[in-house]
Amino acid sequence: MNRTRAQQLRNEMDALMDALREKGLAVKFDRTRFTNTYVTFQVTDVEERADGLLMTREAMAFKVIANSKGMSPEWLGKSFQFQGEKFRIIGYKTRGKKYPMLCERVEDSKLFKFSVASVISYMNSPVHARD
Repeated sequence: MNRTRAQQLRNEMDALMDALREKGLAVKFDRTRFTNTYVTFQVTDVEERADGLLMTREAMAFKVIANSKGMSPEWLGKSFQFQGEKFRIIGYKTRGKKYPMLCERVEDSKLFKFSVASVISYMNSPVHARD
């Protein structure tokens, strides 16, 4: 097993996840680990909101901690512009110190981390904030 093969398997699992979503089941792959002989996927069953956002552990953490960090819990699932690209807030990583905010680039769902201060700035700016 090598990194390329593990990524190929992960891509196949993502396709399977999409098929499960079509049947009303929402799952999230948390981790992929591999050695030279095997690969392990950690899968979590999660609730999917009407807007398509998965209510992961990080999404729940955002709802709980948002007010204490100067944000609004309603920002979960909302998007903002950063460097010409659109990002959607998907959660808060409680162990993340400098960049605990988890956001996905809307174009390709790639995960990015932001600081709390930068997300507050983008969400409060009429130029950057979006639905």
